[in-house]
Amino acid sequence: MRIFYIGLAKDGVPNNFVVFRPKKGYLRFEPRLESSDEVQKLLDDSGIDVMEYDARWGRYRIRLEKKDVANHEKLIRDLMKRAYGGAEE
Repeated sequence: MRIFYIGLAKDGVPNNFVVFRPKKGYLRFEPRLESSDEVQKLLDDSGIDVMEYDARWGRYRIRLEKKDVANHEKLIRDLMKRAYGGAEE
């Protein structure tokens, strides 16, 4: 069985404000956020590996290696909070 993504749920109801796509050697982290200059600047300033914005699904696509989780924990948490705030509850 192939796993395409890891999503989140609350009380058994999917709430994919962020999805995780495991790849060989890294994890793709995809928070659902509208494209904005503010978020793009945060990502650019961090030096984290950002892939092309997915306009179809409204997600930033960020490549995380193991070291990135510790080095960019504050940014990752901030992006998750922003995405959750925009998600339907």
